[in-house]
Amino acid sequence: RTVCRPYQEKSQAWRLALPHRKRGEHVTHGRLRIIDKNKTDTQDENGYSALMLASHKGYTEIAKMLLAAGANVNVYANEGSTALLFASEQGNIDLVRALVNANVNINAQDKNGKTALRDASVNGHTEVVQLLLSSGADANIQDGYGRTALMSASMNGHTQIVQELLANGADVSIKDSEGDTALDDAELNDNTEIIKLLKSAG
Repeated sequence: RTVCRPYQEKSQAWRLALPHRKRGEHVTHGRLRIIDKNKTDTQDENGYSALMLASHKGYTEIAKMLLAAGANVNVYANEGSTALLFASEQGNIDLVRALVNANVNINAQDKNGKTALRDASVNGHTEVVQLLLSSGADANIQDGYGRTALMSASMNGHTQIVQELLANGADVSIKDSEGDTALDDAELNDNTEIIKLLKSAG
């Protein structure tokens, strides 16, 4: 069994994976507990595993210890979220790297079609975008609205991410469900530098 430092959490997934807490005790990072390796992938009523909860909360140390205990990196919550989606959305490069090294599904999509690359792109997390792309992320996956990572980065003015996506095969001609392209998004927000990049790529 593996030693870790969990925190107070009501989820059944935590209670089962991290069972060694006295009733009513507030578990802090300073208290060592034990991971039950046989229950690391238990999911709560929302489909969240302990690893997903750690990723969502940004508790990198705990997530890494769960990985060391053999936690499944490709568990999906009821709405389709994964540990990688949470870590990428938050720009947690250390955890994203750990998940990639554990053979996570880079291109996993939630029920809205969002990917880790799309979440990192919309939030401006350049390092995460670079890591995902170098690990095989598909730059042209569309979400439920036809939106791509390139569209998200263009809309939000993330110039360096637009450059990274274009350098890794992002298609400027893709249209979303309303018929708009990444260039339309950039022009809507008057992102001059990005407009130039997209026109040059097109």
